[in-house]
Amino acid sequence: MEPIIWLSFDDKLPVPALADHFALPRESVIDLFERGRTQSQLHWEKNGVWVRPEDEHTWDQADFIDRIEIEGGEFYDFTGGLFEFNNDTDQMLELGYRAYFVPGGGIVVENPDTRPALAAKRFIDDLSGIFGKYAPERLNSFAEYADAVPNLERAFAFAGVERHEREKRELVATLVDAYLSTRAASLPTEGTVRADEMPVNTVLEAVDVRWWSHSPEREVFVATDIRPAEHGMLAVTFSTKYGIERTRLVRPDRRFLVARA
Repeated sequence: MEPIIWLSFDDKLPVPALADHFALPRESVIDLFERGRTQSQLHWEKNGVWVRPEDEHTWDQADFIDRIEIEGGEFYDFTGGLFEFNNDTDQMLELGYRAYFVPGGGIVVENPDTRPALAAKRFIDDLSGIFGKYAPERLNSFAEYADAVPNLERAFAFAGVERHEREKRELVATLVDAYLSTRAASLPTEGTVRADEMPVNTVLEAVDVRWWSHSPEREVFVATDIRPAEHGMLAVTFSTKYGIERTRLVRPDRRFLVARA
């Protein structure tokens, strides 16, 4: 039986592959390179697929991945070392995922039956981990968290919830939302301002929005635009001193830390 491993990029959903060839089935290639917020371009041919990085505008910079057949199954050979993958195998096995190679049928994945409370606990436990940088302490809604995370599919996968489990996802989101709201409400309000009371051009501490940077200097953001959004949310646009902007969906009662003079 072909051994199965789970591969990913930092912001992508882990996908199963055959370890002996670093061979990905077509669906895994699509998941890894096209789905999610950061998208590459794929061009399929009879003998393989061209993978063009998202920041390239011509196919001159694309890499060609050979199509191979293993016991009647269609796979794509990534043994050339063109891409640097994360190996998420141990973590996916701990979460209860199982994958099997079926001759003529590719890779079949058996998903864990994760209880919503356990999945929510995994989200909450990870707020100081890999996805924690998208959940500063004053964040008080799952909607804001989901808006900030580069790939929510990956976050749900690491909680043991699959994309087809929509009702379970909604319940998990509700549980995490309640936790975030309670956590934020316990913090002192001195020196803060509510989103729905914040004037445009208010200067805020960057740490309260977690727009991460490698700069050793203290950073602040300016709220340059505040508009109503769907489901009672507000769309707040933040700008750095370099003029780079980012818009976040927040609750009206979301509090931000006003920058010190």
